[in-house]
Amino acid sequence: MLLLCCLMLIEVKAQEVSISPEVNIRNYFSYELLGKISDRYLVYRDKGFLKEVDVFNEFMEHSQHSELIFEKKKTDMISAIGLDTSFQMVYGYIENDSLFVKMRRYDKRVSLIDSSLIAKIPKKDLKRSFNSLVSEDKSKLLLYTLNKEDDLDLYLYDNNKNRLAVHRRLKFPNEINLRTDLKEMVVSDNGELFFLLYKQDQGLTKEKNEVKFFYYAPLSEKGNLARMSIGDKIRKDIHLDFDNLNNKVIITGLYGEKKTKDNKGIFLLSKTPDNLGEQEVAKIIPFSESLVNEVSRTKKKKNRVFEHFTFKEVIKRQDGGVLMIMELAKEFSRRSSYSTNYSRSTSYNSHIRRGWVDYYNEDIIVTSISPEGTVDWSKILYKKQFSQDDEAIYSSFYIMLTPSRLRMLYNDEIKSSSTVSEYIIDPVGNIARNSLLSTDDQNVKLRFRDAVQLGNNELLVPSESNFNLSLVKITY
Repeated sequence: MLLLCCLMLIEVKAQEVSISPEVNIRNYFSYELLGKISDRYLVYRDKGFLKEVDVFNEFMEHSQHSELIFEKKKTDMISAIGLDTSFQMVYGYIENDSLFVKMRRYDKRVSLIDSSLIAKIPKKDLKRSFNSLVSEDKSKLLLYTLNKEDDLDLYLYDNNKNRLAVHRRLKFPNEINLRTDLKEMVVSDNGELFFLLYKQDQGLTKEKNEVKFFYYAPLSEKGNLARMSIGDKIRKDIHLDFDNLNNKVIITGLYGEKKTKDNKGIFLLSKTPDNLGEQEVAKIIPFSESLVNEVSRTKKKKNRVFEHFTFKEVIKRQDGGVLMIMELAKEFSRRSSYSTNYSRSTSYNSHIRRGWVDYYNEDIIVTSISPEGTVDWSKILYKKQFSQDDEAIYSSFYIMLTPSRLRMLYNDEIKSSSTVSEYIIDPVGNIARNSLLSTDDQNVKLRFRDAVQLGNNELLVPSESNFNLSLVKITY
């Protein structure tokens, strides 16, 4: 059995790494990896009035550069999605005191193949700009905004049928303030919507730790409001997800106790929408003593060793269980007290304006939880990442999922010349660590957190260096 487990983690074929030529991103607002469209790799770049798509062939050679021309020069991009044989852009512009929301589809050569009008909305009825969500299988696209009555305007677009499935105006109970209470939304592959609502000022009372959960099916207009508590525990972190395979709502996170800053364990609620009652109590899963001891031995201080662990991701198991992924992440400001009033920005130059911040992204905890809510196994994956004044965009890790194992890829050090490593984990918790590639003399700095998985054996990772963007394809 031990020999079999070891053989599962041995790679018979080495990985292949391809690096594309660089494209300039100086003064660009954002970019989006559209992924693999047929046999081409596409990236979208937004410079405000200028919106472009770059195409790379199977050898990662730059084969095409195209500018997207829309009806108006001032156009806001709402959603950009790469599909199997095409990519889809949803955008909006103002004309004659109305907002026009439209969809366009392009093929791998950036040739227009379809377009349609999704909505025409009087400008006076709008209160906020549109946001978007996409389902796990990319079959459903949700566009939503708050109207002037503070109700939620929902537009559910079916990407498979290439049409607007339904438009609904959703009014919540008076006790819910969407502007402050709505924290997370998820759309399922069937087009069902799930909302996580709670007050930001969590505290020591049961009421302040209570979480509201709303389920809504736009096609049938069926809805259900439920409440979830974690008893006398203090909510430290929370996340909403949906298991499309097992049709389960997942609400999970980390909890603590009164008079302590430590995270003491995990809370978990996993149920089908039809089985949710009006009042639910999450299952409390404390960290085991052996896990606490193992983590404590890696730190200089034994007190508050779990204080800086934060929730990162939930991986759904096929049997209805989950894998909880947590990471030790810390930030320390080097500014003096009179100059600490700053805010985050997604601009490429934000690290220049903000600066003076040290980022530590270190050990990872992976906990596998059965459908019954018991811990099957917990593992600690050791790493140390340190960076300064870069918003930690090169730190942390990316999880690549395959049917038989998961891979965690990360930069060993946050600098130009470093190595990339991976942890390979099988379903029963066996772990192997490999050195994947070296970035010496490659002029690449990989942003693994923004990577895109293209299949069971292919990954596309953006690299930013000196305001130049290149794409790195890793094939196993």
